[in-house]
Amino acid sequence: MDYPIVIRPLSDEEGGGYLATFPDLAGCVSDGETAEEALANAKEAFAEWMETNKRHARQVPAPGSAFKAAAKQKRAAIKAIKDLAESFQDVDGRMEKVEGDLADLREQVEHAAAWLRFSEITGAGSDDTRDDAPSVNVC
Repeated sequence: MDYPIVIRPLSDEEGGGYLATFPDLAGCVSDGETAEEALANAKEAFAEWMETNKRHARQVPAPGSAFKAAAKQKRAAIKAIKDLAESFQDVDGRMEKVEGDLADLREQVEHAAAWLRFSEITGAGSDDTRDDAPSVNVC
């Protein structure tokens, strides 16, 4: 039997004793009052599990397949986290550009408001031209 067995103590709420599980074989579990008893019972559960799967022509996972699947999921999770971090960096860069553009726009609005006040005070930029205003010739 090359399949790993995980034996862990059960809490009083769980009934006490020990639980033995085969990570590669879904549903193949056993228990016992002691770790040794849980291991002995697990070996019997393993034999029954294999017989049942053989009888129903079900495929039996390879030893270590649960570890390989968990490692694959871990790699995928790490990649997803890295991709998310890169995405946040990209968003952060775009936000900095937007903030810069917004600052430029605010400055332009302030200049426009100042020019408007100036033109109201001085009459500069007015479409009203005075006929009696002297003309200036520039040579």
